[in-house]
Amino acid sequence: MNHLFNIYIAYILDLLIGDPHWFPHPVRGIGFTINLLETITVKLFGRNIFAGIITGLLTLFITISFVFASIYIANLANPIFGEIITIFWLWAGFSAQSLAKSAKDVLKHLKSGNICEARKALSMIVGRDTEDLDKTQISRAVIETVSENAVDGIIAPLFFAAIGGAPLLWAFKSISTCDSMIGYKNKRYRTFGTFSAKLDDVANYIPARLSLLLYPIAAWIGDYDSASAYKTARRDASIHSSPNAGIPEAATAGALRISLGGDAVYGGELHKKELFGKEFPPPNLEDINKTIDLMWTVTAIMLLSIIAIVLLAPYVINSPASFYQIFQF
Repeated sequence: MNHLFNIYIAYILDLLIGDPHWFPHPVRGIGFTINLLETITVKLFGRNIFAGIITGLLTLFITISFVFASIYIANLANPIFGEIITIFWLWAGFSAQSLAKSAKDVLKHLKSGNICEARKALSMIVGRDTEDLDKTQISRAVIETVSENAVDGIIAPLFFAAIGGAPLLWAFKSISTCDSMIGYKNKRYRTFGTFSAKLDDVANYIPARLSLLLYPIAAWIGDYDSASAYKTARRDASIHSSPNAGIPEAATAGALRISLGGDAVYGGELHKKELFGKEFPPPNLEDINKTIDLMWTVTAIMLLSIIAIVLLAPYVINSPASFYQIFQF
């Protein structure tokens, strides 16, 4: 129950304050570690897949060790202090509020007609080139990144926190950060980053498929198109180059009945992509708010599901008959 309470409090903290800009977020520390390890391993072994594996595994080990040690030492000092440190790590691992705020910053500039500032704000949350994007393309990019990061930044962290607490959550965060920094398919990282990219695919496999269930439910609650969310995700998710990212993006396209995906430029190189929900029209500005609403609903469903599972699990394990009686009126 303490474990469940800590997750709940961390979620509320993220809801209330998000990630303050003045606060040195732990992901920056992971990023520094990755850069340092990349420099060392490339110097020792060359820019090859072995160096990439060492970098990814050492980043994972250092992250887990640091989080576990900080909680362990805090508990030795005082159990209450240990709970506080645990909640801190859980809170820092959730990013729903910062994701919503980043999307709303782009939307604010679009509504004011300042497309240059909108492109600049968008460049902070996407990997694609933003300099030449028009209003529709910016809206599409924002919706796609909110949808994809609903898994990376919310569903997956909640999933791993529920299974293994703060250390396992931050194991996932280290994997995700490695992927975002060195998991590219460009000349520099095509070989070196292969391990980190594949490990991220494995880590996100179950959370992404949970989104296949969560998004249609969220669409139904929000009075969007639940059936289309599921149908489009099942039909179009494989279009994406990632085995996971296409699921929430295609589900969002179906739920809001808009087209997402399509061609994008990364590092000056055009990447040809098919559309999710190609039968639907392009998104507009209001679809950004709808996507944020979907993200919050998905988050709430995930949290409530974890609470329900933890509370009901003892009945199922200890006495299936007692569990059955709960639903008898």
